[in-house]
Amino acid sequence: MGNDLSTLLVAATGIAGTLFSPIITLRLSARLQQDRMQAERELALDVRRDAKEKAALSRKRDCYVALNGAARRYRVVQMNYLDAVQEERLTEADRQALEEALREYGYRVAEAQMVAARGVLEEMESIIVALGSSYWRIRRLESGTPEAGGSYAEIRDDLVALWDGWKQMRDAMRLDLGVE
Repeated sequence: MGNDLSTLLVAATGIAGTLFSPIITLRLSARLQQDRMQAERELALDVRRDAKEKAALSRKRDCYVALNGAARRYRVVQMNYLDAVQEERLTEADRQALEEALREYGYRVAEAQMVAARGVLEEMESIIVALGSSYWRIRRLESGTPEAGGSYAEIRDDLVALWDGWKQMRDAMRLDLGVE
């Protein structure tokens, strides 16, 4: 009787295994497919995130390059304008060049203020203040009503000294971009 019972149990187990094997295989296969699809979704998300970060970094770099170029040009135009005021050879073309450089610089500053890191903004501030101050001091000198510290030599010295501020701003930009 013991043999018959164990034979019956072995047979029942074999039949159950045969019947449930496709169901178990199907469930395991479905689970593996879900895991694979989830991994693919996560990979696609990572790729999109990386692409978005690279694009943002590229836009920030382009913004920094444009600001740096516009600020340098504005400084040079201010120096040329100051020389023209001093030499009493100011022309309408000089005025237009100054206003055009100011507009471009203002646009680039506004753009950078939207994307720049705090450290870059802090370094930009000294450049912004210095260029704004020199602009108004030059215009007052031109009108014949210079303020204290507004002589040709003082303004020119300040514009030349401003060059040192560029290094600090550039270093902050490079740090923000992960260059150094």
